[in-house]
Order: sequence, then structure tokens, then C-alpha cells
Amino acid sequence: MISQRLIRAVRLSGRRQYEIAHSAKLHPSTLSKILNGIEIVRPGDPRVLRLGKVLGIPERKLFARRGRNSAKGDVRSGRRKSMGAGSHAPGRVMNMQ
Repeated sequence: MISQRLIRAVRLSGRRQYEIAHSAKLHPSTLSKILNGIEIVRPGDPRVLRLGKVLGIPERKLFARRGRNSAKGDVRSGRRKSMGAGSHAPGRVMNMQ
């Protein structure tokens, strides 16, 4: 999981997310998915390392430690927190019976 520091750095950089994504050789939707915890990353993920380089953040500060500074989600289960009643995973079809 990525650190809150990385999320804040992107949001406070003064640059548009698509500019940061392109500088890190990422598609803007991939950056969005990483920041929102939809795209699961592991320590050492080259995409996140490139983001750190673009934003000037050292590797040791890019990834959350277990149970601390994690972006969204429950670190123990590997699942994201619920988005509320009636929410479902993106791309999943809900049974409307």
C-alpha cells in the first residue's frame, strides 16, 4: 500500500494529476487507481518508485508500513473499506432481483 505522504505530495504538488502521471510514465487512470487504493501495489512497485522520483520522495517513504499510514483499506485483510450501503466493486454487476 502507498503511504499517506505520497498521496499528500500528489495533491499538494500544484500540478495536475495527469501531468504527474505522464512524468512518471503512467496512464492518468492508473495513477488515480493507485491513489484511491483500487490498484493494489506492493513495496518496490516500479510505478510507485517512478512517482517518488518525480515528486522527490525517497523510496522508504513511498510505501505504508503494515498497519500505519496506509492509504485506504484494512491492511490485515487486504480489502478496501466499504464505500457505504449498496456499494460494490467497480466492474462488478449487481444482481437486481
